[in-house]
Amino acid sequence: MPMQGGAEFNAALAGRIAAARAVTDLAVKAAAEQVARDTVDKLMLKEHARRTPTPSSPGEPPAMITGALKSSVTVTPVTHVGLDRFEAKVGPTKVYARIQELGGTAGRGARLPARPYLKPAFQEARHKVGAIFRAMWATIR
Repeated sequence: MPMQGGAEFNAALAGRIAAARAVTDLAVKAAAEQVARDTVDKLMLKEHARRTPTPSSPGEPPAMITGALKSSVTVTPVTHVGLDRFEAKVGPTKVYARIQELGGTAGRGARLPARPYLKPAFQEARHKVGAIFRAMWATIR
């Protein structure tokens, strides 16, 4: 015996799936923007003038001189990287961003200690990101 209402059920299910995907896309965007804001906040904790010793200790975020690193923090548009997998990337675009985060040997052989800012910002944003997703998914009807 054929199932009654199968077409309506499939249409309703397809609608819920589409709504969940659309909301998840928005949640990924909002979450990435939150991580970017928290990263910028980390980069504004301390500042100092050019050619003066940095007030940030190794292990602390770098102290701001010009704000260029902070201004270079970007969020890529959300992309779909697989079946129901979404991705957005957050990070700075300045060439020296990586060495500030991880430390290493710079030009002319100067050894810079790690001054992480991106990883700590992401770790601190995790509870906010979870709240973003819970709130947005709760709107799916």
